Amino acid sequence: MIGAGGAGVWMIDKQGKIFQLKDRVHINMGWEQKPGGDARDITVTNDGYAFIVDNKGRIYQWTGFRWDQLDGSDVLRISANDRKIVLISKQREIYTRNY
Repeated sequence: MIGAGGAGVWMIDKQGKIFQLKDRVHINMGWEQKPGGDARDITVTNDGYAFIVDNKGRIYQWTGFRWDQLDGSDVLRISANDRKIVLISKQREIYTRNY
């Protein structure tokens, strides 16, 4: 999974580990691993926020140095922008919330 926006370019690998591209201009600088290793989906907003969903369906927001858990669970997919998060539950229901 890849997410890109104002908070840069982020990636989740096959093991659920989270990475951020070190420098968007000089992409040969590589990726920096971030805390956490159980992510399944990621979204990055144009206004600089990154959110993930872990394998248990919990939602987290990047604070700049750690992931803070938000309320909500049972999430399968996540997308966010314009101060709104759109969530798709495991039951395929769609929810929105502000961030």
